[in-house]
Amino acid sequence: MTERRPVSTVDEPVLVVDDDAGVRETVVEILASHGIRAEGAGSARQGVEVARRLRPAVAVVDNRLPDAGGVELGARLKAVDPDIQVLLVTAFATLETAIAAVGHLDDFLTKPVPPEQLVRAVRAALDRWRLRRENAELVARLRQTNTRLQESVADRTRDLAGIITLAESLSRAVEVDEVAAAAAGALVEATGAASGAVYLRDELAASLELRASVGGAAFPERLSSRRTSESTGGLPDGSVRAELVVAGQPVGVVVLSRPQQANPQLLATLATLSALAVQNAQRFARERETVERISELDRMKDTLLASVSHELRTPLAAIVGFAEVLERHGTSMAADQRDEILRRMVTQGARLSRLIENILTSTVIEGDIMQVPSGWVTLPPVVERVLASVPDAVPITRRIPEQVPAVVGEPGRLEQVIGNLVDNAVKYGGGGPISVSVTPAEPGVVEVRVSDQGPGVDEGFVEKLFEPFTQGPASQRLHGGGVGLGLYIARRLVEAMGGTIGVESKPGAGTTFWVRLRSAGGG
Repeated sequence: MTERRPVSTVDEPVLVVDDDAGVRETVVEILASHGIRAEGAGSARQGVEVARRLRPAVAVVDNRLPDAGGVELGARLKAVDPDIQVLLVTAFATLETAIAAVGHLDDFLTKPVPPEQLVRAVRAALDRWRLRRENAELVARLRQTNTRLQESVADRTRDLAGIITLAESLSRAVEVDEVAAAAAGALVEATGAASGAVYLRDELAASLELRASVGGAAFPERLSSRRTSESTGGLPDGSVRAELVVAGQPVGVVVLSRPQQANPQLLATLATLSALAVQNAQRFARERETVERISELDRMKDTLLASVSHELRTPLAAIVGFAEVLERHGTSMAADQRDEILRRMVTQGARLSRLIENILTSTVIEGDIMQVPSGWVTLPPVVERVLASVPDAVPITRRIPEQVPAVVGEPGRLEQVIGNLVDNAVKYGGGGPISVSVTPAEPGVVEVRVSDQGPGVDEGFVEKLFEPFTQGPASQRLHGGGVGLGLYIARRLVEAMGGTIGVESKPGAGTTFWVRLRSAGGG
């Protein structure tokens, strides 16, 4: 047989306890000759002291010691190291000794012990000691693995609960701000953060706008839109920033202050769910706006058709009525009566022509195909032609000097602009006088002002005056309803001719519209 390799003498020493020095030294020498390091002790007390210092793997103890029996010493040694293998050397082993040794001794050697038997017993004990240590290490590793597994399961369970909470919260939200608030709350709860906030992209400002926050931390209203974690200016200490991205398109970011569970995978999953919900809410909002716009356009179409029908019929009916009067009684009328009827027909015709021109112009404007050929225009005759079509019942104050620099524009379009402003003043002037003035405002600029003494315009409505299909309250209109295109067309035409238009109004103090046009001598 192959000689067994000697056991290491460094890590696995053997303790020999015997009060007979000769026997003790002999056993130590036998073990040493077989590569087993051993150290002796002459009493139970000394054996325990050596065991505490040496930490032996095996103890060979005599059954009869001056200060204790072998079984009692075995119990003491087991108290020092539960893994130590205790071999009892006795002249004879009785049943009583074996029963008493249970749990304290690991083997018996009966005197006299042949050297080979001693070595085999010690080596077997060393193998058992080694196996116990390996088993203990394995159990410890298994326990550590089990603990880590339990912690991992707990983490995954907590992560799953956070995802479920977020999904449930988002499923109940429809509006963008509701989704942002639900996402912020669920993310804070899932990660154990002190506070959190959701920022969404503001394309116009090229930044991120705060849409919802949870917790007591103060978050800035805007953040840089850079898709890195470096832009943390103004954020609470210990903040973690996760991008909200859908199919590679940035939607916004979520910021969490001091999260306890900052698992990157969890944050990525929660951020993806939040980004999808935000995108869906934004799409829903756009679709709803589209539906509302379509409904509004449909309503405006109906209103426009009704208004156009009414506005066209009114002057047309007047013209037809005057024509019938002339047909029946023209030959018997005085000349001045016929002239008055003809003048009124011309006035109503001009009104009808202006209305049709406005409708046609709005179509051209909306199609972005309008072109206004501009040249030098003498403004006073244009203004006079407009005022000539105003009913006599409307008092008009003129301030038009004879010498006014020519302006850049087109006569027909300028007449349309001024006519729309005058019609508006007649309609909303409350029956009071209308003032029309033409004056050089500054070098190179001529200004036309049309003022009324009506109820004025509320401050919140002023900015809507130049929008299409916009009309003031029906209670303020004196003559007809119109179609809400006059001021819109006036603005677009003035801008097309290189001029500017504006309004000045105060409730109860009347309204003034002004038009500034480039004049001869200007830049």
